[in-house]
Amino acid sequence: MRLRIDYPIFFKTTENARWNLVSDVPWADFDVLHVSERELAIVKQAAIVEAYSPTYATDVLPLFRNEPQMAGFISIQYYEEYKHSHALRLYLTRAGVELADVDVAGEDGAAPGYLDRLTCCLKFGVSEVFTAVFYEELARQTRCPVLKVLSSLISKDEWRHLSWYVSYIDGLLDEYPERATALESAIEGYQHQGLDALTSWVDFWAEVGREYTGAKPYLVLNRVLRRLAGRRVSTRGLAQLVNSGTDQVFH
Repeated sequence: MRLRIDYPIFFKTTENARWNLVSDVPWADFDVLHVSERELAIVKQAAIVEAYSPTYATDVLPLFRNEPQMAGFISIQYYEEYKHSHALRLYLTRAGVELADVDVAGEDGAAPGYLDRLTCCLKFGVSEVFTAVFYEELARQTRCPVLKVLSSLISKDEWRHLSWYVSYIDGLLDEYPERATALESAIEGYQHQGLDALTSWVDFWAEVGREYTGAKPYLVLNRVLRRLAGRRVSTRGLAQLVNSGTDQVFH
């Protein structure tokens, strides 16, 4: 399988981009007067989804046990996702909101059992787009300097994760006779990873999408999918298991 991004390059980029939770976040600038209750509620839900990372990794890694580079990427990604959760929990604690371990633990139940690498990678790759845009906009809107820096750092991690997924999918599509058809088929089974972690995900993301993401994730996805497929790819399947019985999808 060919990759546009070699793993050594990805790893080097990751090491250069790695941020320090103590020295790179201006914790001393925290002021409760800059914190809104609405932001706290949103950050709390985001922290729960990010904390689900060990469960995601447990579900996904068996699919790539014979692909050391992809397994290596997943190990890095979910370390960073859990770091995001830890950082957000520290922020919440400063604001007087506590998340117990039981609140962020994966629920017992049957693992998704991914058999199709393309569907799996689209699930987590597409989710990175929405997450990256969300944190980017949260950083722009918040009045809290701590949350502004923290959200910006997290967003940059998510964009970097997306770059690897796109590179991997680009190579994976060489195994299919028709790239666009394969993508459209995989998209039909798409669901955002947040659905695994939050029973209230649909309502949460519908609200968050309106305020923080809008149409930008779709514009990004359309460009990425067109580049991968060589033609326009329908994204109608993104509505599956995400909307709440309306025509509203994510936003």
